[in-house]
Amino acid sequence: MVRGKIQMKRIENAASRQVTFSKRRTGLLKKAFELSILCDAEVAVIIFSQRGRLAEFSSHDMQSTIDRYRRQANGMHTPGIDTQQPKHESTDLAKRIELLQISQRWDYLLSYFQSFLFNFLLVQNTIFFLFF
Repeated sequence: MVRGKIQMKRIENAASRQVTFSKRRTGLLKKAFELSILCDAEVAVIIFSQRGRLAEFSSHDMQSTIDRYRRQANGMHTPGIDTQQPKHESTDLAKRIELLQISQRWDYLLSYFQSFLFNFLLVQNTIFFLFF
């Protein structure tokens, strides 16, 4: 069964308009909740009905979300949120991994040469005792 396409125009019948508003409001708030959970997004929805009733949803504190919106709308940078931070962290981690790998190689080479030197000295000492 295919649903018909709804024309985007005002519903003239007041009762139908109220029912549609109520159903769509519930659906919109549900979608906002799902978006906040699935995508870990900070979501805020404010709806006023024709009668002036308030319906709202906020995944975090509504006032802090509104304040954040105002700062962004005014072009101000939000303190504490660094968009370059993940890039810097990944670069720092890559450098740390590289340094750890180099350190492991040096440790391996050092232990190898210590073992080689020990065996060399052991052989030299054995040869020394054989001749004297």
